[in-house]
Amino acid sequence: MMASEEDELFEDEDEVEDWEVEEGVPQMRDQFIQQYLQGRDALIEQEMKQRSGWCIRLTWQIQSP
Repeated sequence: MMASEEDELFEDEDEVEDWEVEEGVPQMRDQFIQQYLQGRDALIEQEMKQRSGWCIRLTWQIQSP
């Protein structure tokens, strides 16, 4: 069985994260990512308050984590 290219490059998750940070890949803990997610959640909540009907509520329940 052959190892994938990613398996060959990194031994563990810490190495992957270190590489991502070095390359400038945004991380979930970055403040601008957190602000984006908070803004997104606020917009979704606002839309839910403005819309009515069972279809949109059902869609929201399916998409919620």
